[in-house]
Amino acid sequence: MALNDDLRYFSYKRRRGQLLTEMGRERRLGNAKKLLHLLKHPVELGTLWFFSDKKNFCQDQKVNTQNNRWLAYCPADVPRVPQTKFPQTVIVFSCVSSEGDVMPPNFFEQGLRLN
Repeated sequence: MALNDDLRYFSYKRRRGQLLTEMGRERRLGNAKKLLHLLKHPVELGTLWFFSDKKNFCQDQKVNTQNNRWLAYCPADVPRVPQTKFPQTVIVFSCVSSEGDVMPPNFFEQGLRLN
């Protein structure tokens, strides 16, 4: 009770966050602006667009943040826990066209890359 009453500290979960540099943020913003411009002003009318996405499903054990608490005045004082970029994963890939056609998901094993 002394932590709550006297110091006004509360127990918070440790938060996870993407480790992103300032240069990476600027690159993402530039790419997003270019894509938005292409979608608004296509080179040819009637262009068929394909949107694809891949998802890495992690096979590693999850960290239970419920049991890892941090005493702090506010949630912003709790440090973030950086995550590794390429853990043990299975990649799932799918694609959708601007006309509504959907490709069924494809599963790729560890070690294969999509580019």
